[in-house]
Amino acid sequence: MAPEVNVYTDAELYDAENTTVDELAMLLPLAERMGGPIIDLACGTGRTTLPLAEAGFEVIGVDLSEPMLALAREKARDRGLRIAFHQQDCRHLDLPETASRMATMTGNAFQEFLTNDDQDGLLRSVGRHLAPSGIFAFGTRFPSAANLDRGEGEQPWSTITDAAGRTITVSVIWSYDPVTQVQDYLFIERIGDGTHVTEERRSFGRLRYTWPLEMERLLATHSFDLERVHGGWDASPLTADSREMVAVARKRH
Repeated sequence: MAPEVNVYTDAELYDAENTTVDELAMLLPLAERMGGPIIDLACGTGRTTLPLAEAGFEVIGVDLSEPMLALAREKARDRGLRIAFHQQDCRHLDLPETASRMATMTGNAFQEFLTNDDQDGLLRSVGRHLAPSGIFAFGTRFPSAANLDRGEGEQPWSTITDAAGRTITVSVIWSYDPVTQVQDYLFIERIGDGTHVTEERRSFGRLRYTWPLEMERLLATHSFDLERVHGGWDASPLTADSREMVAVARKRH
């Protein structure tokens, strides 16, 4: 059995498991209104970076994972797109662009910032790279019962077929600490031909949950006004049953 690794180590598996780009329903109209350059934070393999660039916007991609960025650069070359990708910690951004009109963070990456200091560092960093009245559009899983009250033990997650034609059956084990608001999870990936398992891999991750009023106060502390909040990238209202919380925050003058 392979050792446990971070969930962002295998970029191709991440791509295979994350094929939809639901965020564009909100991001494209925002981009049309605000214009570029757009800073796509925690961009991963370019899931939202590439379609924003294909829509004609100047986009800058930032991520901490070099394997994810390597695949993003490869896909951009294959599509003939000129995108500047930077390997940086989003808490300590140092980009050439310091007056962007728009920054984005999709894929619930906001939850990767586990402590108050982490969240403060992120928002300070974003604020330094936005022009006055620029917007930061980002999503995070909503702390609803559906997200927090996970069943005990190993739970089924997904079954996918990778580029090599192998069947990958994924299950997950969840654990939530209400004091730290952090949820640990362990993915177990069983790889085979659909009948026999030939390899098992494990990867781990941690997620911080943030409540709506906590988010509003956090943004205000860093000179952002919460312009609107939704229950998903389809701009649906935020309710007790929402799975996501999507925020559009505007930097003050």
